[in-house]
Amino acid sequence: MSTPPAALALDPRHSGDFLRLQRLLAREQGFQLILAGYTAPAYRDGLIAQLQAAHPQSLRHDPPATCPAGVLIDTLAELSHTHPIIHLGGLDHWLAQQGVDAWHILNRRRESLAQHAPARLVFWLPEGQLTPCAHEAPDLWAWRTAVLDFSTQPNEVLPIHQNRAFLGNTEKDALYQRLKEIQDYLAQRPEPTSADGGLMLECTEIHERLGAWSQALTQAHAALELFKRLNHPAGQAWSWGRIADILQRRGQLDEALRIRTEQELPVYEKLGDVRSVAVTQGKIADILQARGQLDEALRIRTELQWPVFEKLGDVGARATIQGRIADILQACGQLDEALRIFTDKIPVFEKLGDVRSVAVTQGKIADILQARGQLSEALRIRTQLQLPIFEQLGDIRSAAITKIKIGDIRRTQGRLSEALDLYTQQLQVFEQLGEAPTVEALKTRIATLRQQMGLDAD
Repeated sequence: MSTPPAALALDPRHSGDFLRLQRLLAREQGFQLILAGYTAPAYRDGLIAQLQAAHPQSLRHDPPATCPAGVLIDTLAELSHTHPIIHLGGLDHWLAQQGVDAWHILNRRRESLAQHAPARLVFWLPEGQLTPCAHEAPDLWAWRTAVLDFSTQPNEVLPIHQNRAFLGNTEKDALYQRLKEIQDYLAQRPEPTSADGGLMLECTEIHERLGAWSQALTQAHAALELFKRLNHPAGQAWSWGRIADILQRRGQLDEALRIRTEQELPVYEKLGDVRSVAVTQGKIADILQARGQLDEALRIRTELQWPVFEKLGDVGARATIQGRIADILQACGQLDEALRIFTDKIPVFEKLGDVRSVAVTQGKIADILQARGQLSEALRIRTQLQLPIFEQLGDIRSAAITKIKIGDIRRTQGRLSEALDLYTQQLQVFEQLGEAPTVEALKTRIATLRQQMGLDAD
């Protein structure tokens, strides 16, 4: 039995699966469903070419992206009359266009496929499609002859890719260290991979945490261009999501919403990534909530997000959604119920070790207490339970917002000079962050306070 030529550079880890595939294709004619996973299109093409050389009657068929799944089944039935082996390549483009519905149709028509296409069908599935096949087409999956792995991802995943910090809890010095580690590594990569694209997005998150918004946006766009070159739809959606995050923080809500709805969400829907769909819908709800469209935001939280994370058993995500619902209740004046939800969520985040979410939730409790006039307790929470965590994490933006709210308390208490100092210091922070809406709000606060103190508004 032939082996691939040296030019193919077969990964030694694939020799067993390649030998098994050769044996399966050498069997007598009849229906077989062989699922072959891969990550590198060029490597896949080399394997198919080698197998076709060994089986001259075999055929490679790349379905057009617009070809409906039902039409593909009919096409395979026709082709199988003259070709006992059919390699389905190009499924990355096809699945990206057809979405999860393609698996549903293949699942329903599996008997027709087996009856009318009595060939050895090799489905070459791109990274991330084996799981949707098993979940969305379970009956078709049960008919598989073999699942083979020709993924080259292990060659791309190095220790640096696996050392990702949990940014929610990582302290400032560690963030700088991790950023330098990634930048030094990427500088030596003339041809970055999809795994390297993940590192670029991690840099984006770190820059954002450290308040370097321009660098964060530049890095996100660089990751987007890389994933476009690699034809990696999920990576493009991740990049668009980071870009939208930054624009949303800067108050550019219209553009952020457009990206979420037109660039990010449709990709996840086509990929059948239900979790990412729910997360993105939540971020759309964040924008609507910021605009005051509370009813629609609440509908998304309760009807679109909550059922998904309940089914997935994601305790942390459910706690976060409940917190967002409490935000809406608070905006509607239902302070008692909002306070109850926030208080109940603290132990959940503590158990998960998510100290940042603990600090955020403590801040929301302080918001309610502050609105009720319980200034001393609100101040205690801000200064002792919230601000120290944000400063420890190096979260410049969250720390600055907390200081503004401390300034609000000081102002209400009549300690106007302290409030003015806090506002002035945070104005510089948000000017550096480029958050125009917050800058204007602070300038208004400062001008009003200076007038109240009898100082020149200038």
